[in-house]
Amino acid sequence: MAIAVLLVLMATLAFGPQVWEAFAASTQFTRSRSCWRLAIPAGTRSRAYFPWVRMRRGSVATAYTLQAAVTLAVGVTLIRLWRSTAPFALKAAALCLSAMLA
Repeated sequence: MAIAVLLVLMATLAFGPQVWEAFAASTQFTRSRSCWRLAIPAGTRSRAYFPWVRMRRGSVATAYTLQAAVTLAVGVTLIRLWRSTAPFALKAAALCLSAMLA
């Protein structure tokens, strides 16, 4: 918590208090569907679940729920794999893959 407060103070000192007004104003656009259409051009594939749901007209709550479910499933699977007797190379590869999936 102390680090977060320190970072907020540093950002305020560096950019001024108006940076937080701009941040608050930008959150409405970020949550809109048009933002995801600009960020991920048509015909490309998103590798994250949140924008995948949003681009298909899903709600923010649905996107967060799917992202949380996938992250939890990946985490549980990774923990089970690391506690197993699987070879270290497989564990390391799973760790790399899970970082991209979660």
